[in-house]
Amino acid sequence: MKLLLPIGLIALISLVVLLIIYLLKPNYQHKMISSTFVWKLSLKYKKKRIPISKLRNILILLCQILILSLAAFIISKPVTIIEKPKNDEEKIIVLDASSSMLAKTAGETRFERAKNEIKQISQEMFAKNGVVSLIYAGPKAQDVISRERNADKFNETLDALECSYGNADVDNAMDLAESILDKNPDASVVYLTGTKYKYASDSVEVVDVSAEGEWNAAVLDVRTEIVDGVYEVQVDVACYGRNCDIKLIVEAKNINGTGTNLTLPDPEGGSVNCIGDKIYTVIYGFSERKYGENSIFVDLGKDNAKSNKFWSFDEIIARIENPDDSVAIDDYIRVYGGTKTKINIEYKSTNWNQFFRQALLTVGESLGSAKNYDITTINKGNDDKAETSGYDIYFFEHEMPETLPKDGIVFMIDPNSSLDAGFEIIRSETIQNWDGDGSSLAIGDKHPITDGIDVSDIKLTEYTVVDRDSLDGYDVLMYYEGSPVVFVKNTPNTKIFVMAFDVHKSNIGLSWRFPQLIYQALDYFLPQTFDKPTYEIYENITLNARGSELTVIAPDNQETKVDSLPSELKVDKPGTYTVRQRLMSESEENLRYQTEMFFVRIPSLQSNITRSEDSLIGPNVTKVEEKDYNELLIYFAAALLALAFIEWLLQSRSGV
Repeated sequence: MKLLLPIGLIALISLVVLLIIYLLKPNYQHKMISSTFVWKLSLKYKKKRIPISKLRNILILLCQILILSLAAFIISKPVTIIEKPKNDEEKIIVLDASSSMLAKTAGETRFERAKNEIKQISQEMFAKNGVVSLIYAGPKAQDVISRERNADKFNETLDALECSYGNADVDNAMDLAESILDKNPDASVVYLTGTKYKYASDSVEVVDVSAEGEWNAAVLDVRTEIVDGVYEVQVDVACYGRNCDIKLIVEAKNINGTGTNLTLPDPEGGSVNCIGDKIYTVIYGFSERKYGENSIFVDLGKDNAKSNKFWSFDEIIARIENPDDSVAIDDYIRVYGGTKTKINIEYKSTNWNQFFRQALLTVGESLGSAKNYDITTINKGNDDKAETSGYDIYFFEHEMPETLPKDGIVFMIDPNSSLDAGFEIIRSETIQNWDGDGSSLAIGDKHPITDGIDVSDIKLTEYTVVDRDSLDGYDVLMYYEGSPVVFVKNTPNTKIFVMAFDVHKSNIGLSWRFPQLIYQALDYFLPQTFDKPTYEIYENITLNARGSELTVIAPDNQETKVDSLPSELKVDKPGTYTVRQRLMSESEENLRYQTEMFFVRIPSLQSNITRSEDSLIGPNVTKVEEKDYNELLIYFAAALLALAFIEWLLQSRSGV
């Protein structure tokens, strides 16, 4: 037993007070009275009771002493000591799996060096019958080995781990370590990394696995921009770990569709002099403007070199020539998308619509600039036969062809028949005595095509009445007097836009809303497959397509079929990705495919293999006592109450 508050024993002084009270108790005086018979008789019985009476008084005193003693002990907080079982020896190992761990020196990467170090640590622990946990700090922290005792199993799992190409999720890795520490606060945490920290938490032992002499020259980013109708190229480069001259090679493949490859001129001096881990931007252009700090301008028009001008390309590659540095994966970047996708449009009308033709011209230029499309419109009149195959988009106005095209997007303007488009024409409705104040168009279903378009001032004099019940699979975008007049269908194999009125018999052609409507319709049916030429690894990429099938081919030739569009794709390998989409076709024999490519690079931060971070926040460790205490207060209190009851009983009978 142990007293947590020994000073409470001072209360035992009350025992001395109790004894003094008993010692100072007054004695009775003997007096003789005249009648003694009764008293003699009383004395006779008294002699028989003396032993019991004395014993009762002794018991009362004893109870009082015990009560006061128990009260003193209660104040002192009595406990018994429980020895806790000792925890197993345990190591929690956090492995940095960021792409900077791919830095190689003497044929060994940081990641390989870290794994060898982990094997040594685990071997020592297993020899002491300890346990080892391993946390993989990749783009997403993972508890890959939890409290393992088997060396073979541990090493097998460790050997299977590969370094990632992204950043390390260190914060969540430390959270995972903390969850293990909650089970065993005596465990120690070791973090193996190549990153330097100015301050590291006392709860983490940081093991630096970088090697002496590591350095890295890197192409960080490549951007293209059209200026005055021709491409300019900007390349970001840096050298980490030493000052060095970077020999930068920039090539453009198949410029202007001629099959010619162009190597851009070297910067002045032939190389980029990189000093002090700074990022340098090399601009290849024709007009020197104000650029940022550490910018180097290379004049492509020097000496009237017109051959350096290009307005289209298949691929641009920026690479460092023979760097012999510690990291090879960031020595180059490829850029695609410099050639416009050809979109052929057939416009067939029995009565050429100048509003429509001008809208298509304006929309074609705007859409081509926004989405890198080369849009060609072929106009056909009364004497020209409407083609129903071979085009990407069909505009049929007034008179419909005999069959509906199956290989493109079909716009039906003021149709005289529905063909097999899946809707039923009832009649043509003329608005009588229209004076310009009649009913207006009303927006129908919420849809990207009509987003931001107000048609409340658009009037009609004539329109085609369509059976609403026949519009299965169609989205109704506009109504006139409750009748659908603009509706669309968009399925993998059917893409139809219907405008059930003549543009000439309305005022829509005079409104800026008309080209906006056509633009948003084409933008909806011709979505960009992806929105950038280059991405950072593990970045979410939104994929879309105008075709019925889409396949993504990774740098290792692994294929992924995309079932639903739009779809999110997360890439986990650097390099070139090919996106192939099957376009709509009239038959299986005439299949057409569109192929596009994008490039995935490692994070620019990871190229800086000598970087230093301000601090490493380790897991919180709650230390617990090796001993525990079992409180005895309730037992002492129960004994005190029992003694108090006994003392009361004795006192109540003492007067008999």
